[in-house]
Amino acid sequence: MSRRNNITPITNSSGPVNGPQIQNLISNSNEKDMLFYEYEIVDKDKEAKWARKEARRYGLCLCSRWLFMIIGNAILVAMTCSTCAILIYVNTPIDLTYKPLTYGKSCITGSSNCDWVRYLVCSSEVCSCYSNRIWNGTDCACTSDQYWDGLSCIQKAGYQQPCSTTVPCFSKFTCDPITSTCLCPSSLTTAYTQFYNASVTELYSGTCWPKGAYGSGCLVYGVMACQEYNGLTCTLGAGSIYTCQCYTGFYWRSDLGQCYAQGKKPDESCILSTVSNFGCAINASLECDAATNKCKCPTNYYWNNNTNTCNYVGGYQSLCYDNTWCNSALNLYCFFTGASTPCNCPIASSNAKCDCASNAYWDGQKCSTRVALNTPCPGNYACASGSCLYGYCLT
Repeated sequence: MSRRNNITPITNSSGPVNGPQIQNLISNSNEKDMLFYEYEIVDKDKEAKWARKEARRYGLCLCSRWLFMIIGNAILVAMTCSTCAILIYVNTPIDLTYKPLTYGKSCITGSSNCDWVRYLVCSSEVCSCYSNRIWNGTDCACTSDQYWDGLSCIQKAGYQQPCSTTVPCFSKFTCDPITSTCLCPSSLTTAYTQFYNASVTELYSGTCWPKGAYGSGCLVYGVMACQEYNGLTCTLGAGSIYTCQCYTGFYWRSDLGQCYAQGKKPDESCILSTVSNFGCAINASLECDAATNKCKCPTNYYWNNNTNTCNYVGGYQSLCYDNTWCNSALNLYCFFTGASTPCNCPIASSNAKCDCASNAYWDGQKCSTRVALNTPCPGNYACASGSCLYGYCLT
């Protein structure tokens, strides 16, 4: 690659001409007066190398002229700005008692004169609360039923809405740790002791009420209006009045403070409650014996294992399954062929029927002991020995 060197003219030189070519030209010329220009050819690459070498030698740094101009101008601008700032500061009075404007004070819209630490901003030339915060006399704060989400005051979560450590519940609710939803507060950790007396779509307008105890009035639409954790439910009773009662098959145990399963058969345990006599299954006609705290059939009733109910005891010649089916107060028992001696008194004894014992007879009201000789008799079946002749037992 060719390189063009700059030719720098040397003007106004009065020194001798020392170049050999020029001396030769003068010696061989017939001209008396001659004007010569002498040029020095400068190699910029070599000059730059030399300059860098010299700069390193003296610990200096080479910079372009345009860079010097930029740095110089920057220094000049900085000095000018500093001078202006000093002049403004010197000529501005300093008020060491200045405080930001508080709530309700006049201000210049868009300025920062209002106390932003208390969330005050200048709006319509008056210091007012930022976003939907409310002035409480000291600061701009959210209401008791709002929380700050970092940008604005947000209404707290309502009934059965999701909640967390960052999303609190409305004041009447608590955040249930199991469901992470807002529910009525509870005095127990294992059950909910209050219920919401409004539709679940009414997130805030309802009220938390204590759940009803046994026998207390309740609302039919309040499924959880009664203490379900004690076995109670809202039940329609006499006079079309809804009260908290035990479920079918259970009765209220005041000593336990909860509903308890009824005795379903005789000899099952029960408590004769002062509140009710439902310790035993009333649909089976059982009653609770206060002396033994056991279920039993009422007097003149027997337990039918086929129907699981108490049936009225059978009379003479009634069908029976065992002795309990027959009226023991009438001295009847359940006769089975081959198991005992038939009475035939007066009706012939029949299998699985209530009958008198072989030493007794049915006198029309009960089983009576057969009579001795010379005693009035209704028939041979009534005599212990002999025969009934002329209305007497004779030999």
